[in-house]
Amino acid sequence: MSIKKSNSFTDSVADKLGYAYGLNDIADCLIRTNLPDSALNYVWKAIRIGEDLKDTLSLAFSIGTLGELYLVRKDYDKAKPFLITSLLY
Repeated sequence: MSIKKSNSFTDSVADKLGYAYGLNDIADCLIRTNLPDSALNYVWKAIRIGEDLKDTLSLAFSIGTLGELYLVRKDYDKAKPFLITSLLY
């Protein structure tokens, strides 16, 4: 199953929190397979859902993933505030 097909399927799922975690997991997998640019959209979507739901745990995970993404890109100045923020949730 392709990522696009999987994303289309999860768009119809009522469980928004599960959706946010799924998006974050996809982003994490893309980062770990050296595709951080592809992960960016997924992680920001997960962050927006976490903000809408006011779920601090999903926000901590997603913001931490965003920090990891910038670490992989060697953009340490962008990574630092996201990593610190994820620890404060």
